[in-house]
Amino acid sequence: METYIDKTDEGLVTQAGTFFANIDALTGPCNLDPAKVSQAKIAITYFLWTYLVMNLAHAFSKAWTEFKDLIKGVKDGTKIVAAPVMGTIPTMPTVPNKPDLRLQLLDLIKDAKRSDNFTTDAARSIAVLLVPVPFNPEEGKPIFSVEFVSGGHPLLKWFKGLYQGVEVWKDSGDGKWVRIDKTFSPDYTDMSALPAAGVSAVWKYKLIYLYKDAVVGSYSVEITVTVMGAV
Repeated sequence: METYIDKTDEGLVTQAGTFFANIDALTGPCNLDPAKVSQAKIAITYFLWTYLVMNLAHAFSKAWTEFKDLIKGVKDGTKIVAAPVMGTIPTMPTVPNKPDLRLQLLDLIKDAKRSDNFTTDAARSIAVLLVPVPFNPEEGKPIFSVEFVSGGHPLLKWFKGLYQGVEVWKDSGDGKWVRIDKTFSPDYTDMSALPAAGVSAVWKYKLIYLYKDAVVGSYSVEITVTVMGAV
């Protein structure tokens, strides 16, 4: 799999924005360093701000040059229009500790490639896939992680890509896999009843993709969590 980070300003703006929006979904499954991811997102935000301010400055410069030429060529009796005003500059975001955005993104991609979960779909989701690979739904294998929301219910965060959704399968500790739901949102909370207060239970989850209302591809890796009844 060939990956890249765009060298052009315009290309990097689009790529960095997509990277920012989707990298969190890959951080856990691809074993990325959260500190590196956080620093890269700060660098992306700062770069997008500098690009916006640069464009405002260029537009103002162009407008002022045209205004100057108008004044220079004005004939007697011609009404002078108001001088251009530069657009409002957005508040400057946090300054990154490392300004080398491209190197940071390349470093994260290098780390991600060490994981079997960094598939072509994953690379496509953060816009770093160099050679387009035809989308084949039958090759899909969901990537997901599990966190806990308030109340102790498991939150499954999965990578959607070009798929419609996923089926959610669960083993509630009895060794039996049961399809508990299907979801089209990358964040799914299992609201099943928790154990009694102070009692723990081991639950397992696995996902499989849905595409055009049909199950496709293979099951994800299984993730095991321990849930606890609210005290």
